[in-house]
Amino acid sequence: MANTQTPKKLADKLAHILKEAHCVDSRAQAAAYGLFLRRLIPNLPVDTYLDAQTSLRIDDILDQSDLDQVFTSYMCEGKDPAVYFYEDFLRALDPANARARGVHYSPPSVVSYMTRCVDSILVNEFGQSLSEAVVVDPCCGTGAFLLRVSPSDSRPEALPLDSTRKPGFLDLLTRSLVPPFGGTKTSEWGSRGHSAPGGFQGQSPWSGLGQSPKKLIGLELMETPAAIASRILPCCDIRRVDALDHIELDVGDRPLVIIGNPPYSGHSSNAGKLKALMADYKRGLKERNPKWLQDDYVKFIRMAQSHVESAGQGIVAFITNHSYLFNPTFRVMRQSLMMSFDRIYVLDMNGNAKINSSDGFDENVFPIQMGVAISFMIKTPNHADRKVYYARVRGSRQDKLDNLSILSFEDTKWVNIDPAEPFYQFTPVNHKLREEYYAFPSIVDLFEKGSVGFVTSRDSFAVDTNRDALLDRIAALRDDTISSDEIRRCYNVGDLDIESARQTLRDDPHWREKAVEVMYRPFDRRWAYLSRAVMERPRLPFMENLLRDNVALAIGRAGQVTGSPEWDVAFCTDVPADLNLFRRGGAMLYPKYVYVTNQRVLNLKPDAPNREFLFEYIYAMLHSGVYRRRYADFLASDYPRIPMIDDPERFGALVELGGKLLSLHLSCRTWQPDSVEMTVGGYKVCCGSIASQLLAIREAIDKKIAVSGEQRARTPGLVATGLLYSNE
Repeated sequence: MANTQTPKKLADKLAHILKEAHCVDSRAQAAAYGLFLRRLIPNLPVDTYLDAQTSLRIDDILDQSDLDQVFTSYMCEGKDPAVYFYEDFLRALDPANARARGVHYSPPSVVSYMTRCVDSILVNEFGQSLSEAVVVDPCCGTGAFLLRVSPSDSRPEALPLDSTRKPGFLDLLTRSLVPPFGGTKTSEWGSRGHSAPGGFQGQSPWSGLGQSPKKLIGLELMETPAAIASRILPCCDIRRVDALDHIELDVGDRPLVIIGNPPYSGHSSNAGKLKALMADYKRGLKERNPKWLQDDYVKFIRMAQSHVESAGQGIVAFITNHSYLFNPTFRVMRQSLMMSFDRIYVLDMNGNAKINSSDGFDENVFPIQMGVAISFMIKTPNHADRKVYYARVRGSRQDKLDNLSILSFEDTKWVNIDPAEPFYQFTPVNHKLREEYYAFPSIVDLFEKGSVGFVTSRDSFAVDTNRDALLDRIAALRDDTISSDEIRRCYNVGDLDIESARQTLRDDPHWREKAVEVMYRPFDRRWAYLSRAVMERPRLPFMENLLRDNVALAIGRAGQVTGSPEWDVAFCTDVPADLNLFRRGGAMLYPKYVYVTNQRVLNLKPDAPNREFLFEYIYAMLHSGVYRRRYADFLASDYPRIPMIDDPERFGALVELGGKLLSLHLSCRTWQPDSVEMTVGGYKVCCGSIASQLLAIREAIDKKIAVSGEQRARTPGLVATGLLYSNE
């Protein structure tokens, strides 16, 4: 009797056999997968790379498994087992590789929506159908997108049923899962008869099909999925190449469609043409650390953009991380895309676990934390102007997939947005508020000097709640009678160069003085060893300004990533502070004073208004709920801008309130992450007895900032003087 089986259990069993046989290389994977495919395509010749015993064990597992149940579990989700089983198989066999390459195969509803939308765009913008275009999937995997658009004549009827299979299996073989695009339903299993390298051998019974130049091209770097795609898709030109390399695409006068699901992780190196292309996304960017531009999905977009530019016309249709829609690091990229494409449509499917959703419950369609978006970028000779359209889908994973399965391009609720400098967001922005907000000075422009917080890269060694315990560890590191191996065994020092650190510490007669109080998290003071000998980046000599009488603003940039219901990446510190002061990091420190040859100098720029009192005023403004709500969209993507109030009475009152708030924040030295009193930088914190005082001050700040609708009517131009409306 066959065992009850799920795809994951079957994948685990097959992976276990290969691991025991020490056969986990790409060819072994392909050979094992070929044995699985033979249950879908009877009499399929497979590679004999695996030894007889291992092949027999795999066949035994397949014989003992309820494959009807395995296939049905895929079919219930509209998935083709030949395509989608590989994701489970790879995660079972090589999970590290699956994670590193961001292997997440697109749900059928996503594939269906994207291909149907591309066909509509081709008809409306190019007067041609998808079957007339050159279609390229630059990261095709086992072929989900190409299978959807493959022509019906490449899918003959199913091969005769293997007599060893029970009759119920015939229903699975002859049932259609994915009808050919624009055609009627037909069997899918019969289309798999194409010889391929790396695991599949023998001549296909349909080898004479598709001899004309192929318009469907799949590019895949990984050997095993490339071999599988070649076997499943005889009508396609499957190439085992890196799509980020320079690849020639001969499209003639046909539209070029580049469609797919690029990798969701990885920071590959840039070389050759790609390096020059990626430079376009950094030109004039002036970002301290533009690391997000190294994500592979960004590089796939840039390479696809280049191919369409070379072709002169075409469409890029990708589902990717949605961060490039709004993150300021991608502003040059967004501007570049607007220059290349005359129409851009983005369907933001969100599901970002790092961002609090104002719409309530929201799930990702993939099992990942970052949100996703479907983008259609269109280049035609038809439009002289440039337009960007936005739509969004929210809700549970299943709700999103159900919506995509029936949604058409025309029925998608696109909204024409107008991306504008400085950030060119591909998300809706209130244009009136944008003009108002960007008239205010940025906090970055109000201070002379600033720096991000320190980075230890080994918190458990370099930070402690007890100074003596911290110094004991440093003393052990100084002690040359304790071997490097013993230090690594006893302490988590990571990649610290122990010998170099030890020498530096032994040469320093004042080594104990480097153990200083720091602001580790909001209201969480600890001791850290502020020295290049131990810390990765102690941010010296800047941090010396906070080892003396001083106070600094700690400001985050992308406030939405903390998961808080409102922007809350504003705090203060009178000691050095950790980069990760806020949840998910990024604290920028702006001290009120800097010390120059032992002289304390005000750190605000000479032309800053009311500079003697501006520091306290800024702190009050940043803690106003009215301010945070009104400018929430802008605070989500960049450092705050500060409205300047001309009314002396209100300004003075806010300076006083800001000073009180600073004193209370600095006096509170307890941190209880389980409390729900308030959030700061994404952390739920409690300040004990002063919590009520903090809330009262914030309410008083709002009363000084907000004006009623009646006051607004009596006093035109209030926003220009920095006053905000409580009813907007």
